[in-house]
Amino acid sequence: KQHSLNIKIDEIKSGDSIYSNHNNLVFEPENNNIFISFSALNFSSPSTLIYQYKLEDEWIDVESNFLDFSSMKEGIYNLSLRAKMQNSGWGEPSLLSFSVKPKFTETFWFQLLIFLLASGIILSIAKYRIIQNKKKNINQLEITKRMN
Repeated sequence: KQHSLNIKIDEIKSGDSIYSNHNNLVFEPENNNIFISFSALNFSSPSTLIYQYKLEDEWIDVESNFLDFSSMKEGIYNLSLRAKMQNSGWGEPSLLSFSVKPKFTETFWFQLLIFLLASGIILSIAKYRIIQNKKKNINQLEITKRMN
């Protein structure tokens, strides 16, 4: 008999936190090591279960009933998990969406701050050079007047 295997997400850990609510998960940039354990209800022979996950474009085989993602980059992720018995088709995928916030140095505000800082430094240097040139020109004029 064919029956579809559904995957249940058992636990999600990130940093020191364990997440019980799996909706709209948002991880801080310093908590970007994400551990997800899952299981498929199969009473006949759990040892014959095969798991796969998909984070981007292709399905990847998993040897165990957990995923351990380390140093996840900033972004929004849609994780699919599926299971099957050795001689059956794949079950319906379970979906988990989560996002990892950017580090402060990757944010728009940080880049704006750096731009403004650099602009301020460049303008200050330009202003200083203009003042120095004016002083130099005034001194040259005085020398020329004295000589005449």
